[in-house]
Amino acid sequence: FHLRLMDEFKDYDEDVIAYPDRLLSRGVVTLKDLKLLLIACIGIEFVLNLFIGAESLILWFMVFIYSFLMFKEFFIEKILNKSMALYLVSHQLILPIIALYCFSLSTDLNMDQLLSLKSAAAILLISLPSFIFEIGRKTWNPEREQQTADSYTKVWGIKKTVVVINLATLIYGMVAGAVFSTQFFMSYSGMIFILLLFLT
Repeated sequence: FHLRLMDEFKDYDEDVIAYPDRLLSRGVVTLKDLKLLLIACIGIEFVLNLFIGAESLILWFMVFIYSFLMFKEFFIEKILNKSMALYLVSHQLILPIIALYCFSLSTDLNMDQLLSLKSAAAILLISLPSFIFEIGRKTWNPEREQQTADSYTKVWGIKKTVVVINLATLIYGMVAGAVFSTQFFMSYSGMIFILLLFLT
């Protein structure tokens, strides 16, 4: 939740122009309101993780530090704004850290097990749908393109954007097969499943 709040601050100047009908753009909700909510949110997260344990606190702190770097555009805003691909990858890398943090809360695995190859595959499986969704939500036909808002189709073109989405979906299907069952992955059913994901 604190990631979304940080985004509202980071994107405020652009969103006021691109999306004038939003509550924040209209002044129904103010940045001061969101600042208080953000402070409260981070405070609650810190206290809860303090009670949960050291490993969770360390991983939460990693999530917080990375989210702060995202908020500051990694202090290289001009470079990131020149490349949507670099911007996308740099901001999606927080997902594996969040997934690792969630694993630490929901399992009894120690840090070595959390950093194993099997866990890495599971984390990739969790992270890829968000990567695909992030591109998909900014994939528009020419009629929907907005002059004041960036989209992957505007920068990459429709064909290249669709190819990237399909490749990411294909990789997701392969990872899913590897995580859930190697036998399933090698079976005809698994191949059909991956093919359907790719065609979708």
